[in-house]
Amino acid sequence: IDTGYPSRSLEAANRLMIRAQQDGVLMQDSRIWLSKARALTGHREYGKSITYYSMALEIDQQNEKLWYEKGELHRKLKQWEEAEICFQNATEIDYTFGEAWLKLSQTKERLENLGGAEEGYHIALELEGNKGLVNLGLGRVQSKLGKVKEALKSVEKAIALMGEDYRPYMVRGDIYFGLGDYERADSKGYSKAVNIRPDLKRGWRKLTKVYRSQDKKELLIMSLSRILEIDSEDEDALWERAETHFETKKLGDAMGDVHKLLALNPGNQKVRKFKAMILEKLDAKEWD
Repeated sequence: IDTGYPSRSLEAANRLMIRAQQDGVLMQDSRIWLSKARALTGHREYGKSITYYSMALEIDQQNEKLWYEKGELHRKLKQWEEAEICFQNATEIDYTFGEAWLKLSQTKERLENLGGAEEGYHIALELEGNKGLVNLGLGRVQSKLGKVKEALKSVEKAIALMGEDYRPYMVRGDIYFGLGDYERADSKGYSKAVNIRPDLKRGWRKLTKVYRSQDKKELLIMSLSRILEIDSEDEDALWERAETHFETKKLGDAMGDVHKLLALNPGNQKVRKFKAMILEKLDAKEWD
């Protein structure tokens, strides 16, 4: 697995299970089932992998690392309730398991159990683990709970700990945007995030909301253009840029975006009507 050969890993795990069955130790050693589970995960057979993790846990129910690995797999599959149970078990077996507390808190946050998530993040802060991600999660939850000052302090700590990572800046942008402070959402949040990750489509999308709220048309066009540099077939960005070009009387640019939209979806009647409207404006302009 570690050297990038999942198929060979699966073959080796199968041979191991056959040998263990011949020797009569198959139901005595959880590592045999765990090896097959990991091999299946490497092979992206996640549903089968969960079954083998469950078999390993039948043998070794008090193994917090097994519960943690199974929880990670459920997270990958977005099975949040099942993941929560696994991480909860891991922390109950070993209260000092900091990474399990982090994942449990993130999962509770996904399930909108904000009070439980906040409590879990506070516990994780006292233990060994990734303090940057813990502070970041705590900041997100505190913001959702309306604890804005505490949220900003937590995010500042995350920024200090996580270095050149765009994620804390995105969260800080969200907090300021929620407060209606669009200047800080831009300068202290989303713009810093996209400076670190210029290909971060989600960051540019957030900036379009900021510039739209401020009615900054030129900056709105710029951010939409950056989205389209990343994904030239983003129909929402093309449509919004076409509309903005039209509003700023850049009819040729608006028509260019309309042609791109029709190339992607020739049957789009909304775009065809918009094209007719632009043509009317162009005709009137030529007549004038």
